[in-house]
Amino acid sequence: MINVLNDILRDVEEGHKEPLKAYAELKQIETRLKNVLAEVYEQAIEEANNHGGKQFEEYGFKFEIRNGRATYNYSNIPDWVESKKFIKELEQSHKSALLLKEKGQVMVDENGEEVQPAQVTYSKDTIICRPL
Repeated sequence: MINVLNDILRDVEEGHKEPLKAYAELKQIETRLKNVLAEVYEQAIEEANNHGGKQFEEYGFKFEIRNGRATYNYSNIPDWVESKKFIKELEQSHKSALLLKEKGQVMVDENGEEVQPAQVTYSKDTIICRPL
């Protein structure tokens, strides 16, 4: 598998393969790899737990078993729900102020005070690649 990936990269770097074609092939490999990893994962965890201990070395790799992290849900707390709603409304207000500013306008609140526009940043462009 590693050799296949290295070959694809080399072919692109040497101009023997179109970068978009290589990207599409790699996305297919990525999708299949994610699916296979998910299918093997539970069995791998079971086998790792049979090694006795949280860390061990096997097949030239160091393995470590970590406990799942705790997550917390606050949706049952009325104060949290109300605060979350307030934050969403606040964010929307400042986003609207930015959109108006981009049009050369100013947004004011109910007291006549200018609403400070949000700051916006953009992530890098992406390519969406799906089989036909």
